Amino acid sequence: MKHLHILAVILSMGLLLATSANGVSRFDHTKPAGVYLAVGFSAGPAEVHFSDRRKMIDSKNAFGRNLRIGFVVHPRLLVGFEYNNWLKDQQGTDYLYQHCSVAASYYFSQRLFVKAGIAMGFVSHKLDDTNDYDITYSEMGAGLGFGVGVDIHLTRSLSLVPAVQYNYLDFKNSAASQIAAVIGLGWFW
Repeated sequence: MKHLHILAVILSMGLLLATSANGVSRFDHTKPAGVYLAVGFSAGPAEVHFSDRRKMIDSKNAFGRNLRIGFVVHPRLLVGFEYNNWLKDQQGTDYLYQHCSVAASYYFSQRLFVKAGIAMGFVSHKLDDTNDYDITYSEMGAGLGFGVGVDIHLTRSLSLVPAVQYNYLDFKNSAASQIAAVIGLGWFW
């Protein structure tokens, strides 16, 4: 089932790339634009498991938020900060995953980009107790993030940014990952 999700996301990106080939507006990445900001939402399968591979959460639908802010340092290179998170409630336990990375995006064309980053983050588990006490457990860790996306320019500085990304964090006693489809709005100025 997990492979079907990945295949669906890849096919969706292919269709998006094909339909955006004759976009509304041309943005020239060969001229540095300064600052880039994108905000969006994500959805996709996520999992958190202990070091001995016992799964704490295996979700087909984890929803989250995304933020990218960076600078155009070269005509095809964007370097900056990315923040991704997801929150899931499963059987009375809230799981919060936060992934912060220093990332670079390389533009193969005016629209298509790949991105990769080194990350720090944490995962938090909050158990809702019936006696009005909450038990919270958090762990910090390090990891990686990868993605591919396309900037569909709506105006000279505003673009629709669909992407597919994979984020992974490794902790002392657990690990967390998510493959997500992301839709966002991006601004160059």
